[in-house]
Amino acid sequence: MLNMLQRSAGDCWFVTLLVSSYDGIDLAILQDDYQFFQGRFSFVSVIRSGIAKPKGYAYAVHWHGCWWIAQQIREALKGKAAMDPSSTIVLRHRPDECFRHCFDVEAAAAAFTRWRYLILGQPISADNGLTTNWATYSNLIAPGLAANRSSNLFLSAMSASWSKSEYCNGMLDPGECDHGIPYCLMNKNTAPCRPPVLLSWQQHCLCRLQGKGSSETSLCIDRKPPDLPLDACMDITKGTKCILPRSGWQKLPQQLLPPAWQLKGGLKDSGNVAYMRPTSKKGYQTCKAGRDL
Repeated sequence: MLNMLQRSAGDCWFVTLLVSSYDGIDLAILQDDYQFFQGRFSFVSVIRSGIAKPKGYAYAVHWHGCWWIAQQIREALKGKAAMDPSSTIVLRHRPDECFRHCFDVEAAAAAFTRWRYLILGQPISADNGLTTNWATYSNLIAPGLAANRSSNLFLSAMSASWSKSEYCNGMLDPGECDHGIPYCLMNKNTAPCRPPVLLSWQQHCLCRLQGKGSSETSLCIDRKPPDLPLDACMDITKGTKCILPRSGWQKLPQQLLPPAWQLKGGLKDSGNVAYMRPTSKKGYQTCKAGRDL
């Protein structure tokens, strides 16, 4: 991760972390992380009283917390660093992710600035990685996660945040998820709204440490070693693919439908993922061809 950050953004980056446990995390571990990330690391450790089972609760608390930490850093750096909300990149991912590439930050910033509100990454199996700009995160996602659960702000935030993005792009009937909240491209990017979610980079692997009683050594789930040299920085705005519900996608706003030439290439039915077995209305499809942003 450190190699990826340095190659992607030089010295203009920082890492935030929110962790929780029954009895607190050993501060020495977090201080070691602070030193490893050269002082560009801020964290909050939360002691909880029970098991955080519901995704709708646990993810909301976690990602609102990470936003709050990052917001404190941004406030402290005012006047010292240029962090435009449209072009500042926010990369959310699970902690056992191994990055194979660095990011072309300038290309991503240009696309995010043009779109204003946008999510790129791997929203299907969404715990792997989602990329937004600060505007999308701070205006649409973070405030809504702390809002009343029946408000449009909360509902739109959950549809654009962590677990819900995979549900709202195929796992549920589309009508169960949008609650009548318009896509941002339909109301001139006025919150609350739903940002487009496009399938983009899948440049990582997930690392597993050796468990007790296990004969396996550390590995990535794709069986490739996690220390491969990083290639040229990836432009995540190239070849992005649409994600369409298995049914009812023709009713999506015209702005979110893929161009006609892409649809001519056909759609790939991805409803065979083990934990996303579709019913007649559930499941999702992806465009076989991609488009540049």
